[in-house]
Amino acid sequence: MRTLICGFLLVVAIALIGCGGGDRKQRVKILIEAKPAHVQGGEIDDNHSNSKRSVGEIVSVWLTSPFKQQLEYDPKTYVASGVVLVEVGENILFRVEAKRQDGVTIYSGETRVSITVEEQFKKIEVSLFPVTGSVNIIANVHEITGPPSIRLTYVPPLGSFDDLQGVVENINPALVAVAVYIEVDGLWWTKPYWSAPKTPVRSDGKWVCDITTGGHDQDATRIRAYLIRKDYDPPLAPSQGLPPDPPTPDVLAMVEVRRE
Repeated sequence: MRTLICGFLLVVAIALIGCGGGDRKQRVKILIEAKPAHVQGGEIDDNHSNSKRSVGEIVSVWLTSPFKQQLEYDPKTYVASGVVLVEVGENILFRVEAKRQDGVTIYSGETRVSITVEEQFKKIEVSLFPVTGSVNIIANVHEITGPPSIRLTYVPPLGSFDDLQGVVENINPALVAVAVYIEVDGLWWTKPYWSAPKTPVRSDGKWVCDITTGGHDQDATRIRAYLIRKDYDPPLAPSQGLPPDPPTPDVLAMVEVRRE
């Protein structure tokens, strides 16, 4: 009987936000490649009672901790993939389950990992076992980092009353907001209002801000948008100035554009 190879590709995106140590986040890619331990020399060891029950029954693969997320699964290649957000910290539990058609878990396994912002690459091992049986799957986990970012998708032309539009990336939108400022006659002003200095970010990462809410805002020559932590209160301009240059624990990224 031919060798059975079971591979799972799990991609976890961890966004950079927060302050210090375990409160910070970063983007992480986790790659899991698995092979049933009962396959020896290209043949299945039929002395294992469940050896004929193994990977062929898998119809779905789930990451069940630290959250529940179904991964896309290809039964032809035995590869599952998905993108999720998880907080960096100490002793993080990662648990993976593979299920058959009736929803019963036939493989499961877990490992605990500590991830820091400073690490550029990390490799760990996790073993997945069938719920009953002796199939051992060894997995390699690799980490890569990527900073959060913000960019403008539409900048109204000088003199226009259109809204400013943008998108944030490499970050969980639920954890962040955008602080927008415009420069008019040499002074920076909070937009849209002092009473609403934070522009919300939609679940798809997109955001829209009204930058013409008073005076002659349509004549602003410079526009800045800061990606900030949601619970951070940005300074009110012009009286309090601008946020600090990123990256900081609260101010993650910034984009500026000049209009002529």
